[in-house]
Amino acid sequence: MNLKNFSFALGLSAIGIALNSGSALALNWEFSYSGPDVNASGMLTTTDTTNSSGYYTITGISGTRNELTISEIIDVGGFSLSNNDNLIKISSPQLTDLGFAYTLADGTEVHTYNFGFREELVNGGLYSDGLITFSATPASAAVPWDFSPTQGVALGLPLFIGLRMLKKRRALKKSQSEVHEMIAQR
Repeated sequence: MNLKNFSFALGLSAIGIALNSGSALALNWEFSYSGPDVNASGMLTTTDTTNSSGYYTITGISGTRNELTISEIIDVGGFSLSNNDNLIKISSPQLTDLGFAYTLADGTEVHTYNFGFREELVNGGLYSDGLITFSATPASAAVPWDFSPTQGVALGLPLFIGLRMLKKRRALKKSQSEVHEMIAQR
């Protein structure tokens, strides 16, 4: 491959990478909390950067609460009884007064927050509230999020086009050299 072809393929790759560069990174945390009649643990996924107050934004959750599977994080402000901001930080207190909220496999909404470290539950109109002991520790360095289909196309399509063009150029050069050989033999 000559320098011109290599530069062309590299340029197309750079375009694909630039289009994909908006992808964010994620940080995984191991969390657990317990209190009267409650034991929860699992993984939180957050952004890899903090806000001006040092808090990361929780974007995902997995684990169990009293042996029930945790389904998903509830969007910011989406907890039915009160507000949640889905923020966490490394230092104490780790949660804000608004805390984070999630749903369980049975549909129960759970709100964990720092107002004396409490947990609220809503299930079919029933409500309970209790004190908890909460802790979370970052479990991994930043890792890329899964590619969305758009990001995959933005990265893959320029690479595919560049490789196809290089293959066609090589085939054309080969056929041109074969024609030149045939003319030279005559």
